[in-house]
Order: sequence, then structure tokens, then C-alpha cells
Amino acid sequence: MGKNKGKIMKDDTKAQEWTTGMVEAYLSKVMDERDRSYQQRWEAQEKAVSAALNAAEKAVTTALISQEKAVANAFNAQEKAVASALSAAERAVSKAEMASEKRFDTINEKIESNNMILDKFESNTKSMVNRIDDLKESRDSSVGKGAGLHSGWVFLLGLVSLTGTIIAIVMALKH
Repeated sequence: MGKNKGKIMKDDTKAQEWTTGMVEAYLSKVMDERDRSYQQRWEAQEKAVSAALNAAEKAVTTALISQEKAVANAFNAQEKAVASALSAAERAVSKAEMASEKRFDTINEKIESNNMILDKFESNTKSMVNRIDDLKESRDSSVGKGAGLHSGWVFLLGLVSLTGTIIAIVMALKH
């Protein structure tokens, strides 16, 4: 095998002899082709990874924007709900205040009515007390008159009896 390092069969009939330079050229060519193939594969993978990263970045950005919008919408909805609840609470408080005012007005009317009734009762009571006092005075005066008349009759009867007794004694002495 001096100059010939190896033989390669071509078309099953003819053998071609390889020299060292040919092997080196062949290997260099194969290595260059593989390097170029690897380089192309590497670049394709870089492009694919870059595209995937860009797609992922876009997806993340889109997701973040969607989440921000969702949070903003939720926050707006919550603000509206709170505003609605506060409005409803204010209306309820207003209604309660109006109801309380009506109750107090009704109570004040009843108190005024009761005060009027008490004033009438007081005036009627004073009138009745005055009438009772008048009746007492009238009775006392009638009782006094009756007692005086009774005493007068007793005095008159006693005087008539005394006179009769004196006359009876005088007549008995004369006889």
C-alpha cells in the first residue's frame, strides 16, 4: 500500500486509488459540508428558538395586557357595585329618616292632643271643684238655717212649757 492508502470500489468493477492529498481534500470537503450543515442547523435552531421566544414574549405580553384589562374591568365593576351599594344605603337611610320624622310628628301630634285633653280635664276639674264648693256652701247654709230654725222651735217650746208650768204653779197656789 505505498502511495495507496486504500481502495474504493466504484460501479463494482473499477477501483479507484486514493492518495493522501485526495483523502485530505475529501475529508476537508466532508468536514466543510458537515460544518456548513451544522452551521445551517444551528442558524435554523437559533431562528426557531428566537421565533419561539418572540412568540412566547408576545403571548406573555398579550396575557399580561388581558389580565390588566380584566383587573381594570373587575376594579371598575367593583367600584360601580360599591357606588350602587352606597347609593342604596343612602336611600335606605333617607327613607328611615323620613319614617322617623313621620313617627315623631305623629307622636308630637298625640302629645299635643293629650295636652289639650289634659287642659280640658283640668278646666273641667276646676269647674267641678267650684260647683262642689258652691254646693257645700249652699248645704252648709241650709244646714245652718235648719239648725237655727230647729233651735228656735226648741226655744219656743221650752218657753211655752215654762210659761205653762208657771201658770200651773200660780194657779195651784191660788187654790
